Amino acid sequence: MIQKDFKDREFLIKLFSDLNKSAGGDGLGIGWFENGIPNMFKGEKITPEQMAEKICGINSDHGILFHCRRASIGKVNDENCHPNTWGNSITVHNGQVEGIGVLKLMMLENLEKYQVSGWTQEKIMATSDSDILSYFIWKKGFDIVPMMNCGTVFTQYPDMVRMYVGYDLEAIQVGNEWIYASEFSDKMGLASEQWLVFGKGTDITVHPNGSCILNTGYYVDGKELWKERQKKKGKNKCNIVDVI
Repeated sequence: MIQKDFKDREFLIKLFSDLNKSAGGDGLGIGWFENGIPNMFKGEKITPEQMAEKICGINSDHGILFHCRRASIGKVNDENCHPNTWGNSITVHNGQVEGIGVLKLMMLENLEKYQVSGWTQEKIMATSDSDILSYFIWKKGFDIVPMMNCGTVFTQYPDMVRMYVGYDLEAIQVGNEWIYASEFSDKMGLASEQWLVFGKGTDITVHPNGSCILNTGYYVDGKELWKERQKKKGKNKCNIVDVI
């Protein structure tokens, strides 16, 4: 997630290029709210340069969610790129939804109940686990995420962003803005004013003014963590830092 006023085009191109190379390759996408309406720009062939150019022209109500897809469930195509949007929510997801086959079977057996905005048997069978996850977040609320054992999830609403850390999550401060991602290169993180690493199971709320609240979990100083890893491989002793 990128804070709404961040417009450093060259930095964004490097960020998306690094992430796409290390953890993507199957499509890029961004999502944002403008005047309370969810918007998406995504596709299999979108380039880091196009992503950066688009972000620099967006006037968002809040932050901007971004995603670099590495396909696991669902075909490599524009539709299965992230974000996914249902109702007043925009979701990106890193990981796999455990038991997605059983969940799809449940939806197929109750097709009338789940037939919203084109949910048909064909769509349920073909869609990615991430799209189904985003649907259930819209229907049941974000608090369902920890129970679904699905990895790291970001969901944006008009008045906040909720994040759940199932794998790694980091945040770096560049100027007055914060950028959250599954990973940053060591060089990029150490060049920032602050670099934070969030623990597994952390639940975070970010408000439009940029304030971050930890609902559960913790984070540590990423710079100190990196230094300790250089000294003692496999040992992650580091200093706890104050909440943003």
